[in-house]
Amino acid sequence: SARPAGWHLDWSRGQLSRDQMDRLNALYGEADPEALRVFVVHHPPAAPPHGTPRHLIGRLREFTDALREAGVDLVLTGHFHMSYTQALVLPGGMAPGTCVLSSVSTATSHRLKGEPNGFHVIEGDVHGLTISDWAWTGTVYQERRSWAFAPETAHGNWRPLA
Repeated sequence: SARPAGWHLDWSRGQLSRDQMDRLNALYGEADPEALRVFVVHHPPAAPPHGTPRHLIGRLREFTDALREAGVDLVLTGHFHMSYTQALVLPGGMAPGTCVLSSVSTATSHRLKGEPNGFHVIEGDVHGLTISDWAWTGTVYQERRSWAFAPETAHGNWRPLA
């Protein structure tokens, strides 16, 4: 989603082209139905729970439509340098649903956004996911929190578990 140039003075905006979204659907259409479908993109499609002044991925509606049509289970992002995980609503179409969004802080950058360096450890499969947030304490990485999700249907309607 990173672009070398664009119409905006804010060069940090990003988006997928329509060709990239078409390729996403073609590739996932060939995927094993029992495989966990993971998509990695730099710019997130949703803000952290406390919000952000930064821009989400461009062509958001087309992007979430492409994720839904491809049956993506898990989206991995960065860009904001803030750690959060949530069920991402994929509106529209005949079968709106949700997938899991895992957005991580930064593992090594000095450009921190109020959070220490960190990473997510993701475990699971198409039947359930657990995501653990690890952060640098100054001497070691330590687990801060974790989230668990399960799908209501195959490749869709992922819900957080209590």
